[in-house]
Amino acid sequence: MHPEICKFPNEYFYQNRLVTNSLAIDETFPWKPYGVFSLEYTNQNQGDSHSTSGNAVGLDFVCTLLKVMLTKAPTRTCSYGIITPYSQQRNDLADKVSSVSKDIFIGTIDAYQGQELDVIIISLAKTDGVGFLANSQRLNVALTRAKKCLFICGNFINLTEFFLKSILVFVLIVVHFC
Repeated sequence: MHPEICKFPNEYFYQNRLVTNSLAIDETFPWKPYGVFSLEYTNQNQGDSHSTSGNAVGLDFVCTLLKVMLTKAPTRTCSYGIITPYSQQRNDLADKVSSVSKDIFIGTIDAYQGQELDVIIISLAKTDGVGFLANSQRLNVALTRAKKCLFICGNFINLTEFFLKSILVFVLIVVHFC
């Protein structure tokens, strides 16, 4: 895992016991090791009204981000994955992303336990509460799956409990120390 991605999880979850490998730093890699995209959308464009986890804006953004990334580093040279907290969001992403690439592993946080890929996009669904996202173990899994690049996308206005606070702390630490 890139040392910049590791900083927050190392401090927050592991009391600075993790040691990163210098080989994780790839100077030729086309993106910074992290990025946070705050997507703002209203009830009119949040997608399927019977599903609190589905949102068209978030799905479209992730697909567009993936298309751009694949032009610089195709799947033959780089492994990609998308993590999302809910199975319905996973299913919606799988449907959308299949038109972009068949080589993207899309899974819930639980499905990613033990997995690592070069690039991870965390797609947070629009929801009025964070449910099991408030679980620090799931937060740890989500934030520690990327080897080279971690992007977090979501409507942060609606994620106001533990998960958002933890991500904001992560961003502040990264901005402060990097």
